[in-house]
Amino acid sequence: MVDTQRIEDSFPAIDYFEEHAVPFLLAVNNFEHAHHFDLAEVREALGVDVGVPILDCDARSRASVKRVLVALTEEVLARRLGRGQTVRA
Repeated sequence: MVDTQRIEDSFPAIDYFEEHAVPFLLAVNNFEHAHHFDLAEVREALGVDVGVPILDCDARSRASVKRVLVALTEEVLARRLGRGQTVRA
């Protein structure tokens, strides 16, 4: 989860996921009365590869968080299946 008001706090987590080849996505949390950045701007500011999904999110909204978790699960499964491994149920 990216807080665009404290974007520098995102770098350690992103570095960890990239260094350990852990599938991830970025959820950009939207706050009331805060400047809304275009997702491409967030990607550029963080230096994240175009293959990493970036989604808008409102952490206060159950539906929004659910959408992010579903997207994360799909990303993990796609990466795992893409590597020729079998997903166990």
